[in-house]
Amino acid sequence: DDDQEEEVVGVKNIHLDLDRMRSLFMKLPSPAKSSRLFKKKKNKQRRRSMQEIRLVNHKRAHNVEIILTRLKLEASKIRDGIYSMDISKYGLDISIDMMNSVQVALPTDRDVTDIKSFGGDKRRLGVAERFFVDLSSVKIETLRRRLRLMIFRKEFSQRLDMVTEKIETCNNACSQVKDSRSLRVLLKTVIQLGNKLDELGGRTGGARGIRVKSLVELKRTKSFDKKTTLLDFLEMQMFDQAPNACQLHQELHSIFGASRVSIPGVYSEIMSLRKGIQDIKTEIKSIEKQMHQHKNWSPEKTQHIENSLKSLHDFTAHSEREVERASEVFQSVRQKFNDLTRWFGESDSMTSEDFFGTLYEFVMQFRDAHTKAQEIRHRNRVQEAINAARKSRSSNRESRRMSSNGDGSLSPKTKRMSLEIGLASRRALLSIARQNDHGGDDDESWDDDSPSSPFF
Repeated sequence: DDDQEEEVVGVKNIHLDLDRMRSLFMKLPSPAKSSRLFKKKKNKQRRRSMQEIRLVNHKRAHNVEIILTRLKLEASKIRDGIYSMDISKYGLDISIDMMNSVQVALPTDRDVTDIKSFGGDKRRLGVAERFFVDLSSVKIETLRRRLRLMIFRKEFSQRLDMVTEKIETCNNACSQVKDSRSLRVLLKTVIQLGNKLDELGGRTGGARGIRVKSLVELKRTKSFDKKTTLLDFLEMQMFDQAPNACQLHQELHSIFGASRVSIPGVYSEIMSLRKGIQDIKTEIKSIEKQMHQHKNWSPEKTQHIENSLKSLHDFTAHSEREVERASEVFQSVRQKFNDLTRWFGESDSMTSEDFFGTLYEFVMQFRDAHTKAQEIRHRNRVQEAINAARKSRSSNRESRRMSSNGDGSLSPKTKRMSLEIGLASRRALLSIARQNDHGGDDDESWDDDSPSSPFF
């Protein structure tokens, strides 16, 4: 490599004397001096620790110091920002996690008692203790309450979006179940199967409906050979007479999400949002009352409070409209779900988790049964094509033997027949491949007289 570089550059590489370079240009402290510096720093920290007075346990004081370091704000500004419910004045957009950390760092009632009972020089207190001293100039309970409302305000949009998403998911699931033609055909066929089995068993049929929970029992009902279930038989009937119903899972794609939505839980969340807004409105009145009581506030502080109040008024007006809009949609969806359960003949006590969860379980069972049946059908078609090709080749050989000319060549008629048989075999294989690509389903076949309800 050196020779190649010499040819290009024209000179050899210079090997640097690194040891000499270090000795000339890098001044390293001696081990003894380095040890002295470390001991000096450690002694300084020890003297500082001995000079500070601790009223809070070491672990809690350390956590408070970390939070204050991350905030990079003086204790008085933190106090004023929480008191006015607006800390953006100081150029900070504090995250929800940081607000929660500050909430943990606020002094407890015992901390406040210990600070107030301390009669020594407060300048000698530790960082956490001095932070508690600055905050204790106002009621700590007021700071806790207002910081909790600041967190609520910060979380409001995210919480409202989650509520809206749950309502929309439940609404979509109700519409899909009610409007699904595939589900109607399946339910009608399940009821027919049940009635026929009852009649064959000597019992009186005539059932006009089926419970949602009964649908998952189809997989557990097996034939005498223990190989075929009633669900498999249902899939066979659907595939032969209404193949589009085999794609039921595509029509009911929202029921899985709805199975995780608690309608009472959504209602509780809406009420919680309403309460949070009302608590902020109550706190606004409290701040306005304090402004009238404290005429000696500085103009800067008064202006800060007024700006905060305007921002809070705007928030409550906007958030109230959003919550009321969500509440109206929720009432409509809740009624829609109640109508749906009654449409199925279920009791009013049935939850959305149970209803959609059970229906989702049945839909997945039916999908799996259809997938398994399609694999078997595909293997059978391939085997039939292979058998047909073998039979064709055997027939071809026999035709050649029977129809060959004196010189051993095939007659034109025999050649044409052989070609047609080969083409027919290839067409059969291509047809199987296409059916496999499309899931093996034929054109839609619906019963136009299918009922509008699972009760017939």
